[in-house]
Amino acid sequence: GRWLSNQGVKPDKTYAIGESQGGWGVLRAFTDDPGIVKLIKPYFAGGVALYPLCEEPGTKHTEANNFVFHRLGPYHSPVLIITGGRDTLTNISYCSDKTLKSASKWLHWEDVTHAFNIDTHGLFNQSVDGTCKTMINGFGTHQFCFNQRRTQEMMDEIRKFVKTH
Repeated sequence: GRWLSNQGVKPDKTYAIGESQGGWGVLRAFTDDPGIVKLIKPYFAGGVALYPLCEEPGTKHTEANNFVFHRLGPYHSPVLIITGGRDTLTNISYCSDKTLKSASKWLHWEDVTHAFNIDTHGLFNQSVDGTCKTMINGFGTHQFCFNQRRTQEMMDEIRKFVKTH
């Protein structure tokens, strides 16, 4: 943010956006914590967290002893959060009410998976709505399904959010 500001980019027009772990980064960066506010608020107007990882102290996680969690929310600046009902990787049940409800806007779409906006068909191939890929990791088996309609809706919601905040 500081670098962008030094290049002449206006902080009141600069938004941070992150997906998954990057979504957690957005939530943490905009949490109303004095040390964070001092570093982030002068350079960013707000943030967008897409299907974020949102575990924090006191929330459910399968490997709680392996991670140090930090408080999320309430937020010092406007935050938009979009979550999915079919997301098994960053499951909504791991998010506290405060994390979600203290956002300026929270959209929960029951019909989308994790990474619903990322076309998994391949870089040089035509996008195919509904194409799914399966990922297996230490947390289980997860499907990522491209959803063209929700991706467009996500883009529209981000545009509206930026215009109104």
